[in-house]
Amino acid sequence: MSGFAWYSKMSYSSDLTQGDLLVQCPIPFPNASMYKAILENEATVEEPVDIKPGNLVVLSQACDLVNEKLDTVVL
Repeated sequence: MSGFAWYSKMSYSSDLTQGDLLVQCPIPFPNASMYKAILENEATVEEPVDIKPGNLVVLSQACDLVNEKLDTVVL
């Protein structure tokens, strides 16, 4: 249990909801090769993309997530 009274660890759930913490979530950092592939509509990139772990919080509204009204999730 964390030292914060408002925080508690929950068991696994497959559904994301507002306020969920994503601990050590892999975050891709695009490089020049990635941007070039996007602009030229290519399926592959020449260089590997840097991936670093980060702790993220889901900011998108829970009702929008449940009703699948979003194309992207704000973290």
